[in-house]
Amino acid sequence: MERKLFDRTNLMGFILKVAGVIVISWGVIHGVAFLGEYAMEFGSISIIALTTFFTPTLIGLLIIGFGEVIDLLQELADKGKPKVENNNASEVPGAQVTPIDKKVPFYAETEIKDFYKEKKIGAIHTTNKSDIFSVEVDGKTEYIELSGFKPKVLTKEEAEKLN
Repeated sequence: MERKLFDRTNLMGFILKVAGVIVISWGVIHGVAFLGEYAMEFGSISIIALTTFFTPTLIGLLIIGFGEVIDLLQELADKGKPKVENNNASEVPGAQVTPIDKKVPFYAETEIKDFYKEKKIGAIHTTNKSDIFSVEVDGKTEYIELSGFKPKVLTKEEAEKLN
């Protein structure tokens, strides 16, 4: 199974990886600026100049590593979940509804109800992705992603691509 470094398995893991890249790039920019300003004064590359490069790089790599650990733990948790066969042709193949005993988290239910307060909501189901939910709204099934600052309604193609 091929994995990419910035696959979005878990939102927190993805955010940590991006933060690690930002820390590394900030360290490189800061180190170049520091070298440009103090190279004449010290005459050569000193230990101080090297630490301005390597300290943020090391910290950034540690942050990226923590993000990768979170993604791997999420994959292990997803691997242990049972898969449900879905014979309904209108459902997205990748976004299968998990077993009925899997309860929708309270935060997700309240956020979805607030988002659809003008419409009639039926059942809310979890999918095999932790931040995407299947919602029956006005007699049709919609997929909603709760990983951002506000909920985002997904098309069938987007939900299939993310799952």
